[in-house]
Amino acid sequence: MKILVIFTGGTIGSKVQNGWISPDKDTKYSLIQDFQKENASKVEFICTEPYFALSENLSAKEINLLVECVCDNLKKDFDGIIITHGTDTLQYSAAAVSYAVGSKSIPILFVSSNYPLDDTQSNGNDNFRGAVRFITEGCGNGVYISYKNRNEPLKFHHALSALCYGESDDLIHSLYQKPYAQLNSGIIEIFGECDKLSALGKYALC
Repeated sequence: MKILVIFTGGTIGSKVQNGWISPDKDTKYSLIQDFQKENASKVEFICTEPYFALSENLSAKEINLLVECVCDNLKKDFDGIIITHGTDTLQYSAAAVSYAVGSKSIPILFVSSNYPLDDTQSNGNDNFRGAVRFITEGCGNGVYISYKNRNEPLKFHHALSALCYGESDDLIHSLYQKPYAQLNSGIIEIFGECDKLSALGKYALC
């Protein structure tokens, strides 16, 4: 099993320095290191980085770089792709990639973190582990967001159903409160697509 990890920055790739959350080139790799320590997995991770920035600073330039990176790597023999991203604009980038690749691509999972990874409140490692399981267990094709809200099971949201990020909170929800799947008691329960999304994300651009 081979998974491409695309690092783009965000809180999940940052740490607190001098009172500010700042992107850190070394922090991002702790996701993979922590996963490998806890799991006797045969997953091979290949890493790349089209850009590295906090997500609130993104523009069309970065989104185009991300889409180009994903499309280029769809031609290779990866079983899935995980994209680390900031939470503030996560839904916009996920939707852009979904429209670009369509709903029949290999599984592409966006993961983010509500706090830097070295903070005990962080959900970043949970979100990453969930994304790996989604890919390795073959839970679906197309683009999704793996995210655990406080006091809830980890959920998988279709990229085109994730609602805009609420100001001053760190929660992610799906349209009509219907996620695609969730990780509950160690098992991924798949609910399926929201009916009104069935026609969206159907055609790939790349």
